[in-house]
Amino acid sequence: MTTYQPGDQRALKAHPVKPETPLVLHTEFAAALESAERGSAFLEIDRATGEARNLPASEVDLRRERYRLQREAGSILGPRHRINYCHMAIGHQKENAEVRQHGERYSLGGLAVCGNVWACPVCSSRVAERRADEIRQAMTWAKKRGLHVHLVTLTTRHNAMQSAAELVASISEAWRYVTSHRRYKRPGGPRSKPGLRSFYGFSGYIKALEVTHGGHGWHPHFHLVMFTRKKMGEAARVELSALWRDAIQAQGYEPPSDAHGVDIQDGSKAGEYINKYGDDGQLLERKTGNKKGQKVSWDAADELTKANIKKGRGQNRKPFQILQDAADGCDESARLYREYVAAFKGRSQLQWSPGLRAAVGLDDVSDEELAEQAGDSYLVLAIPRRLWQPFAAAVRRRTGGASRGALLKLAERGGVDAVARYLAGFARLSPGQARELIKRATDAECLPDLAA
Repeated sequence: MTTYQPGDQRALKAHPVKPETPLVLHTEFAAALESAERGSAFLEIDRATGEARNLPASEVDLRRERYRLQREAGSILGPRHRINYCHMAIGHQKENAEVRQHGERYSLGGLAVCGNVWACPVCSSRVAERRADEIRQAMTWAKKRGLHVHLVTLTTRHNAMQSAAELVASISEAWRYVTSHRRYKRPGGPRSKPGLRSFYGFSGYIKALEVTHGGHGWHPHFHLVMFTRKKMGEAARVELSALWRDAIQAQGYEPPSDAHGVDIQDGSKAGEYINKYGDDGQLLERKTGNKKGQKVSWDAADELTKANIKKGRGQNRKPFQILQDAADGCDESARLYREYVAAFKGRSQLQWSPGLRAAVGLDDVSDEELAEQAGDSYLVLAIPRRLWQPFAAAVRRRTGGASRGALLKLAERGGVDAVARYLAGFARLSPGQARELIKRATDAECLPDLAA
């Protein structure tokens, strides 16, 4: 395959671009990328020769699948939904898109985000990772104070005739019933038995809402990390179960059985509570051949924050598995996904009990703010509007092999030269011209010279 050095004018002679031609890449490099996007292979750039070579599909990381599903979610939810602009448009008061590095991982920055943890696979992953860090800080705070950590699960009966909106509203009201009932909040005294909160010395809780869908319809449920001065055992489970059953019945629904409505586990051993993946790796399971049932260590923070990406039991599907089936052409899954997004719109995925965040020393930060944060990553290169906008337009139109996942992989494997070569065709520039634009944008961000 013929390769060119940055700025080599032979590139323009070998691949002339006519203004009236459609926006496509006229290179073997682009053809290989289009092949990769069909799932057959991916690319690695040889730093010595500049040549692109195929990698096995098993090495395609999760970023590409998240971006693919995000794009499909936009198609399902309609053109006016904010997800269509997430990680597509350059952010407010920003001049460039960014490629950032955190450890060995690369990500995009400087872009507008939707911050929708329910609907968006990209924002959900980013926010969940940061929320998990917050919960681990809370668990460290609790350990230093000698508190017990418990992972509590609350569930209820459900059937296929009930809508997602109906069920999530009912369990949310049931939890409010629990926390406002005297059996929970009664302080106790010489002549009265203390409620659960006082008896076990509750110091706070973090509650996560999640949902699956299966043969019996939607199944919303809660996971809570509870911090207590006294260890909660079977007696606590029985008492909380009775209160939870009364709460469900008060909403007009059949209460769960005593054995299945409430479960209490040691929070430090939550990996033994359920055998699921700790991230969204299952999204590639069908393509990479990962073995089902593979054991992965889980902690209580993962159990709470990976609500949309954990794999459900048996035939139960998590929301992004439903989205994946919808993206693969299942109309019923597309309908379910729309129902799910509508039912959970405006609801908090994670809630801290009053005063707990302040006690741990954490500020209140919205999901959208977390999705925007760069964290402790650093900038690798900046992509100016002249290069980003035609590339993003191609991503929206699904033309020319445009892929945000491919862009990041090329940045990892081949650096600025590979990125410039990739973006040049979308902007109708030579690789050398694209590289110079990237270098200028990056220098303007006061970063080290990328030419080294």
